[in-house]
Amino acid sequence: MLLGQYTRAEVHSSKGRADCVVETDDYVYIFEFKRDKTADEALKQIEELYTFFITKKIV
Repeated sequence: MLLGQYTRAEVHSSKGRADCVVETDDYVYIFEFKRDKTADEALKQIEELYTFFITKKIV
């Protein structure tokens, strides 16, 4: 738990892997950390992964 929220690292799905996922009662926050890649590449990966978490709102 991080700040009272459920936090998972390197979450695997059928669409790939998210570096960090924070789940609240209403939202799911997906984090992608990139060292030598652009923010656009991270956002593309998040968009591909969000269907795995479609049952909650994505921010």
